[in-house]
Amino acid sequence: MTELSKLPDLNSGDFKPLYVQLCEVLTAYIRENGLVEGDSVPSENELIKRYSISRTTIRQAYQHLESQDVIRRIRGKGSFVASPKRRDWVRQFQSIEKMLAEQGVKATNRVLEMGEDYLPVDCARDLKLAPGTTGLMIKRLKLADGKPYALEERYLPHEVADQLDKELLKTCSLNDLMDSKRETKVIEMNYRIGTFPLTKKEAQSLNVDMGSLVIRRSGVYFNAEYKPVMWGRLTFLADRVELTYSFHRDDKNWGGITLG
Repeated sequence: MTELSKLPDLNSGDFKPLYVQLCEVLTAYIRENGLVEGDSVPSENELIKRYSISRTTIRQAYQHLESQDVIRRIRGKGSFVASPKRRDWVRQFQSIEKMLAEQGVKATNRVLEMGEDYLPVDCARDLKLAPGTTGLMIKRLKLADGKPYALEERYLPHEVADQLDKELLKTCSLNDLMDSKRETKVIEMNYRIGTFPLTKKEAQSLNVDMGSLVIRRSGVYFNAEYKPVMWGRLTFLADRVELTYSFHRDDKNWGGITLG
């Protein structure tokens, strides 16, 4: 079994909170050591000694892992590998195409560019890949009833892209394609949302002025093993799209805010 001293370091300078990084470390620890239901996982004190982080950060990680049915905590005894529960992820992670179809809107995708390319710096970081790594790049124009409403930019590690039908990648919902295989099925997404000026090329693709208001949503997508399997950026026309999100009080993470 992996010694705690050999667990990967946490990076306080990373955009991901420390508790998210710790979740990834503990999930990998469980998987790589072949732990099964009932096996114990590192205690709070052991993790404090290993990482010199606060007990609050560790408890945030434990709470998140418990909400994902990765571990279960027993007061006075410790934390243990849990028995996964069945969940209906489809309703939670419904594709844009399906949501628009439910509104009677015909949603289509038109490929603009597709091929091997170097991953952008923030994309490589989020996918936990070295700078200069290449992957499959897909840029598509998203249309509703034939009119552009967003630009879609996706990057897939080669090991993920090789499992997917390249022709379907041109037109189908990427989320639906990812969900078709166990190894790539998305169970969690971390988004960042902001406003940015359009480039000349983006404005031309969307057939709008460069000064048009847009909403840009970028993020990384994780599979059941909390391994990043896709990075994406969608640029929505603000006069055509309103993004809505719904949270339940029992959800463990309602997001955050960063001031520039």
